Amino acid sequence: DCIVSVGRVRKLLLADEFDSSMKASSDGLSELAVDGNNVSVTWPTAGGVSSPHLQGLSVQIPRGAFVLVVGPVGSGKTTLLSAFISQNTCSKGTLKVNGRLSYVPAESWVQHMTVRENILFGSEMHEDNYRDTLAACSLEADMEQLAHGDETAIGDRGVTLSGGQRSRVSLARAVYRNSDVVIVDDVLSAVDGHVGRNIFDQAFCKKLDGKTRILATHHTQYARRPEVDLIIALASDGTVAAVGSYKQLVE
Repeated sequence: DCIVSVGRVRKLLLADEFDSSMKASSDGLSELAVDGNNVSVTWPTAGGVSSPHLQGLSVQIPRGAFVLVVGPVGSGKTTLLSAFISQNTCSKGTLKVNGRLSYVPAESWVQHMTVRENILFGSEMHEDNYRDTLAACSLEADMEQLAHGDETAIGDRGVTLSGGQRSRVSLARAVYRNSDVVIVDDVLSAVDGHVGRNIFDQAFCKKLDGKTRILATHHTQYARRPEVDLIIALASDGTVAAVGSYKQLVE
């Protein structure tokens, strides 16, 4: 156990310095939520910097915009979202995100606590906001089915809940918090079609209205919705195929 722990600490201490060209700021007053200029993104490796996984991205996302990130498997959707939260390396260009962030990974993350504690995650309890969040994330029926409602303890690695329930709890955590920018990685793939439509309508279009929302998804039918302001389409080779509104991309 000691050798494993020391190895982890050593890896941390020998890691590269934080890349200042990619940063999240608490500046909620900027007109742009995301400002990227000719960005190329790589994942850090033990042997140094790998080849770019995403290249040539220039995008300006206004505050309050609803953005879809679409593209085939392996095109770099998760890499792009990870760049927004400064989890990888910018080998070229600059990328800045303004405001407080909430991030929902594709692989849902829950703790060994109650459902309510997972959603609140240290925030104060506001009953109206909490109930609205459960409804927006289609969790009301699930709470009724659980033995102790939202006071049901989630087992180790989330075994108490199904995959779809874990994804919605993870989303509810981000929806409940009053963040300026909400970044969500493909949560709709973990739920049924009608549940996905309800989440899109109630969570992204209504509950989070006014917030900057960035959603990576394979469900391209949502790109036609009038609530979507901007689409970032990635190509299979990790380059940016197009950036614009649905009308602009069709034209």
